[in-house]
Amino acid sequence: MSINQQPATARLPQILAPKSNPNPSPSAAPRNSAPQLVLDVRAIGAALGSLGLLILCGGIALAVFCTAWAIQADVPYPVALAVGYCTVACTACLCAVLVPMLNAREAAPKTAEKPQPNYAAWNHVKTFRVSDASRLWCDIEPGCAASQESLAWSQAILAAIKSGQLPFCKQAGQSQEAIDRERANPNWATEVERAALKTWADSHGHLPRFLHG
Repeated sequence: MSINQQPATARLPQILAPKSNPNPSPSAAPRNSAPQLVLDVRAIGAALGSLGLLILCGGIALAVFCTAWAIQADVPYPVALAVGYCTVACTACLCAVLVPMLNAREAAPKTAEKPQPNYAAWNHVKTFRVSDASRLWCDIEPGCAASQESLAWSQAILAAIKSGQLPFCKQAGQSQEAIDRERANPNWATEVERAALKTWADSHGHLPRFLHG
């Protein structure tokens, strides 16, 4: 065989050793599971809420106490563990019942806040209808739903008009008969002047904001 001739074994295909796939370090699993555990705990806390977490923590603490007490009382370990397990299970059931109730309460629509009157604009108004004045008296923007308090003030203003304590605005060209009829039966559309309404309010010791802006 020539010196330059390659050996026969050189023509055989080379068998590559399989790439090593080192096993993950045993400490990698705890590193990966720790953040997930934190996320799970946060999710449970958000679902249960403060009251639910308090009940759950109290149940777990009670389970630990009962188990320790049973062991100290020479109760067999299986029985002691069963006592702790039953305590935790009862606590979990209580939380399962409580969470939907709390979520339903939080999901209940909240009462919309009534808009405050624009006093800067109403300060330029010289006459008020009884309906508007009674609402502004109770810090309700005219046009919004009346409250029991504003209805009471509307009746007070109407009574003052009937008795003559509070003069109302007379329309141009209105006959005396129409004036007398409106004084005897004023309504929510009857108008009163700001100055007259302020004088009547001051005489009774009231200081509504819309009249003293």
